[in-house]
Amino acid sequence: MKSNYPKLKVFLWFSLCPFFAGIIFISVAELWAFFKYGDPAVFHKPGWEGGLWRYVVFGIFGFIFYSIPSTILAVLYVYFRLYTSIKNYILVFILGGGVAHFWTCMFVMLMYPKRSSIFFPNSSSLLDPHYFQFFLLGAVSSLLISFFTLPEKEKKEKKEKKEKKQPKNREIS
Repeated sequence: MKSNYPKLKVFLWFSLCPFFAGIIFISVAELWAFFKYGDPAVFHKPGWEGGLWRYVVFGIFGFIFYSIPSTILAVLYVYFRLYTSIKNYILVFILGGGVAHFWTCMFVMLMYPKRSSIFFPNSSSLLDPHYFQFFLLGAVSSLLISFFTLPEKEKKEKKEKKEKKQPKNREIS
């Protein structure tokens, strides 16, 4: 039986997830600066100080830095053929955030084993609250992508699964 699962669509969108996480990161930072300090959004400043390029740069940086784990997750999502359901949304949320969190911790600990406290004060473990922002970025961007990317299960596939679960009644003659 041929499956209508959109493998390429799911793979590409989840592979691009870090790009959107970078855009979310700079957007939240700008909103924070605007509401806390009254500083207008960088997008409205002229020249190299602001503009659309800053969003693109943060998106590209996010993609470059997190492309390996996001591609691995995209392959897993295609392999397991995730469809729209609360269970799959929760799975994508936790995996996206957890992998982003782990990847960031691993990078900081490998690059700065003795000096990681310079970048994250009092950081001695993976449970440091300073890493939580990376969990949120990965989790929220993965969840948003899953809302628009994961397909609905077709009715035929649902019926076939129900029929397989129910034993067939055979008459004994």
